[in-house]
Amino acid sequence: SVFYLMISGMQIPVQRAFIMNFIVVLGIFIGRKAISMRTIAWAALFILIISPQALIGASFQMSFAAVVVLVAFYEKYSTRLSVFLRNDNNILFTSIKIVWAYFIGILITDLVASLATLPFAIYHFNKISLYTTMTNLAAGPIIGLLIMPFVLISLLLMPLGLDYWPLKIVGEGIEIVNSITAYVSSLPNAGYKVLSMPLWGLNLIVFGGLWLCLWNKSWRRYGWFLIVLGILSIFTVRIPDVMLDSDASLLAIKNEQGRIVIMPSRGNYFTKQMWLEKTANNELSKDENREIGKIYRGEKINKKLLDLSCNKTSCIYKKRIKYNKGKNLEVDGILVDNKKAEGIFIYLNHNSAKIETIRESIGFRYWNTAPASSINN
Repeated sequence: SVFYLMISGMQIPVQRAFIMNFIVVLGIFIGRKAISMRTIAWAALFILIISPQALIGASFQMSFAAVVVLVAFYEKYSTRLSVFLRNDNNILFTSIKIVWAYFIGILITDLVASLATLPFAIYHFNKISLYTTMTNLAAGPIIGLLIMPFVLISLLLMPLGLDYWPLKIVGEGIEIVNSITAYVSSLPNAGYKVLSMPLWGLNLIVFGGLWLCLWNKSWRRYGWFLIVLGILSIFTVRIPDVMLDSDASLLAIKNEQGRIVIMPSRGNYFTKQMWLEKTANNELSKDENREIGKIYRGEKINKKLLDLSCNKTSCIYKKRIKYNKGKNLEVDGILVDNKKAEGIFIYLNHNSAKIETIRESIGFRYWNTAPASSINN
């Protein structure tokens, strides 16, 4: 485990697994319960003492969420599993039950872990993996029955120089797993895009999940209330009508179908991708881009596609927002200082406009003291 920790790059999930394995083995040696919430708590404590910034990272959150929910599930249903697997002096029947429990275990474990990490996947990556369970059900037996046993055999034979064929078999197993992964990822909507929930919604789900998993009394069920509220927070998310970066080189507006359209420009590609991901949108087709380009250059007007009219120097969006190309933006006749704002999102209401700035969002820190935006709408 120590050697694997060192060669793997010591990522947060590997650190968690190493610490938990250490405590589990120690618990077995001294006759204590090996798998419990205390094991996870110690792992979290050690990691956060060494790297407190890991708390806000997707890696820490998803890894610990999956393990906490799995342990809570195990604590509740392990007794029933033991009764199911109890030896009834019928070797054939017992063997069938063990094989059945193995495949059902993969299915249930994957489903529980997937549900536990789903809120974090939505918040951080704006995606839902629809076929994860199918992939793990197909790949799990190959990993457990083919790859891992022959990895161990190759390690035992390595001092004798006889590890070639076991590793050859391991390679074939990995090739099969890669093929399964490639096939599933090529299926339609394998990574289904969704809007990111607000932070307060994620926090409700986290606290509700902890309440549900950590308590053992009947009041643990009240955690479901917070979880449901957190899930419903997704419906409060609204896509901005206009997005502009800090140097006004990149502009995105919402079309008549509610999709975000990025105006033709040579702006930052990473920013474009982030805008599309955070609004659950895909890039336009070549034909759509061609149409948008004609509108942006002032060669064409198509109100059904985009309520935008342009000339060589500026564009007017919904008769309320004027974009001076590559310079700045005016909202209802008021000039927006986008450089101080470091990028803006605009939400148009019937008689008003709500302006959110990147500067207001990131706040002020000792290492980040640029002047605040003068916008206060």
